[in-house]
Amino acid sequence: MHPILALLPTETYTKIAHFIHLPKVDSTNRYALISPLAMPLICVADEQSAGRGQYGRQWQSYSKQGVYLSIKVPFPSLQHTQGLSIALAVSVARAVQNLHKQLSLLAPPLALQLKWTNDLLFERAKLAGILIETIQHADKLHVVAGVGLNIQLSSFVKQQIEQSSTDLQSILQIKNLSTRFLTQKATACLIKEVLDTLLHYPHTGLSPFLAEWQQWDYLAGHPVQICCANEAIQQGVALGINKQGELLIEIAGKTHCFSNGEIRVQRLD
Repeated sequence: MHPILALLPTETYTKIAHFIHLPKVDSTNRYALISPLAMPLICVADEQSAGRGQYGRQWQSYSKQGVYLSIKVPFPSLQHTQGLSIALAVSVARAVQNLHKQLSLLAPPLALQLKWTNDLLFERAKLAGILIETIQHADKLHVVAGVGLNIQLSSFVKQQIEQSSTDLQSILQIKNLSTRFLTQKATACLIKEVLDTLLHYPHTGLSPFLAEWQQWDYLAGHPVQICCANEAIQQGVALGINKQGELLIEIAGKTHCFSNGEIRVQRLD
């Protein structure tokens, strides 16, 4: 049995139809999207040559410096994916907290932050990101959730990343913890939480995730700058999210709702 699968709870392991581990691939999301294998399909790679993030950005995916994971499942319809990015961000945060609890039994919970729509931060530095892609196949929708989690970034890689970033080894600071074991353990924790969310989301929707999002919300209550396509940059105050996962921003005394993909947002303080 693959060592990652051996770390999974039985109830998670038995739900997986196919598990693929690749030394190198262009993109785990692309591999999963075009794969004819039965679902749920898990694809993990040690390295990506063309990893992608939101807005078409490149996700730095050098060999054995992070978790590069994609999970493919069927969904009833595109409508059922509303708010899914929020739920998956909470799921990734849960996975990291569970990992921390398992490795550091007496330590307090990590002060994680979630930046709308699906970036996981620690002390304002990016730790993980999510990319959701869909493809229509006959009369069914296939959803692929890609997760990139930094494990141990080299100084060279950190210089290549535009925004401030961090990694699990720097955060946990556990002596004699091998990068290989941490990667396997983190991957197993992510698979458990993300797969569970993907399988249940069409029935539960976003509501079971809202309280935790509010707990970890990086933007709520802070001044922000937003940039919409073909529109002037605006400033306002973030008010959190609504029940649909839309970002609420107060601009000139009025509350505006924004959907994923409509804007880019940056905290100003």
